[in-house]
Amino acid sequence: MLFSKVENLTVKMGFLFGWIHLLFPISAQATSAPSLSFRWVPSTIYSGDLTYRTWSSTNATQCIGDNGSSVGTSGSSAMRPQTQSKSVTMTCTGPGGTVSKTASLTVLPKPPAPTLSFKWVPATIYAGELTHREWTSTDASGCIGDNGSSVGTSGSSVHQPQTESKTVTMTCSGPGGTVSKTASLTVLPKPPAPTLSFKWVPATIYAGELTHREWTSTDASECIGDNGSSVGTSGSSVHQPQTESKTVTMTCTGPGGTVSKTITLMVLPMETAELRSPKANSTISNSGLCFSWEVAAGATHYTVQVSSDAAFNEHSQRWAAQDWRSTQICWSNAFLPNENASHLSELETGKTYYWRIKSMNNPTGQDTSTTFTEAWRFTVGDSSAQPRTIKFIHTDLLGNPAAETSQ
Repeated sequence: MLFSKVENLTVKMGFLFGWIHLLFPISAQATSAPSLSFRWVPSTIYSGDLTYRTWSSTNATQCIGDNGSSVGTSGSSAMRPQTQSKSVTMTCTGPGGTVSKTASLTVLPKPPAPTLSFKWVPATIYAGELTHREWTSTDASGCIGDNGSSVGTSGSSVHQPQTESKTVTMTCSGPGGTVSKTASLTVLPKPPAPTLSFKWVPATIYAGELTHREWTSTDASECIGDNGSSVGTSGSSVHQPQTESKTVTMTCTGPGGTVSKTITLMVLPMETAELRSPKANSTISNSGLCFSWEVAAGATHYTVQVSSDAAFNEHSQRWAAQDWRSTQICWSNAFLPNENASHLSELETGKTYYWRIKSMNNPTGQDTSTTFTEAWRFTVGDSSAQPRTIKFIHTDLLGNPAAETSQ
């Protein structure tokens, strides 16, 4: 009887639990807890830069942002903080529970904006000439050239454009921003090459004579003489070399290039006169006593000396005719005595004398001269004796016949 009652109760309880299971099903597995990824991208910025708050969750039905409002369970929002760093928290909830994450953003003070100096040096050239592209920047971490390639933040490059002008741009960037500069180069057609005519006039002279250095140029902006100083692009200068030949160079420069010319001046020594009469060791009459010599190249005048001493000692009797401009002089008052001699209408008969000359020129008023010739000895004979007739053909300073005399 008791067993029957227990079995009946068991059946009734099983039936009850069956209905409960149907009405309230129980899951075989426990519900998973929600997860959350929450961060700033990037998490460190400069004031005013753009950053993103991003999040994603699993097993969550709702997420609440830092301002208390509901947001999606995954998403992203852009922000541009101007001044301060910040930390924000997001909370997501699901059947399995609740999860919170905090993300920190660091906002740094905005750095200085970069600066850029970009130019051609020079900015105007002739075709084929060299120029430099130069740039310097500050507060920049990198610069990009006109061809898109990265260059240093400061530098220089050499260029040689052949034909056309050009404009180029460079851009430099840094934490504080970006700056661009444009530089223009003007390329002009190449001008004509300069020319130079440079010469001595005359190109051969005797020592002490004057000559001119003459030059003319075309398409030149400056000419430099042999001493390194700047002279006009055309001109003339006077010279009086005393002894030696010389070679000089002049260089003229213009937009189209450079030209140099070298010229040589031949300076010949002034010739020593060749004595002609009275002959050495001759005896000559006082009557019509004349001295003659050959033309000396380069000479403009002569000094003639007569002395009673072979060495022309200063204590001897001595006469001199200076600045004589022909190749003959007869005894006259043109012969000035020294302190040991006096004016003589004629030399003493029977006495021996010596004569010599030196060649001279003075185109600028300052004498230059050769040394005296070797002295020739002559004796003054009796003027009553029958004179010996000697014919002389006199020439001018150019060697042309001028007159004929007899002695």
